[in-house]
Amino acid sequence: MFNKYAWKQPIFKSDLLPVLGNGLLFAIVGGVLAGLLDYLCQLIGLNISFGLIIIAYFIGTKVRKAYYSYHILYPTLTILFMLVGLLFSDLAYLLCLFRSLSNLLNALNPI
Repeated sequence: MFNKYAWKQPIFKSDLLPVLGNGLLFAIVGGVLAGLLDYLCQLIGLNISFGLIIIAYFIGTKVRKAYYSYHILYPTLTILFMLVGLLFSDLAYLLCLFRSLSNLLNALNPI
């Protein structure tokens, strides 16, 4: 059930800054690790994407440990950080893919 008064609760700065820092840091780190793992799984031949599982684990555990008093904003920020992590996951995957394609094209070009 939606509680409209949950948004009116005070947000403590001592809780918000660690949530923002940990969430953004682990969105970037978890996203890059997930993208690299997805690329390695694709090289092996597995069509399984572990990206969302890794990102959800990293961000969920760190954001949950970052605050002392609960506020409805923190789970909302966690979902936003998961989307940022998926963006970095796709970016890392594409960079690995482009790098391997450029190495392949350089090997085929005799010049």
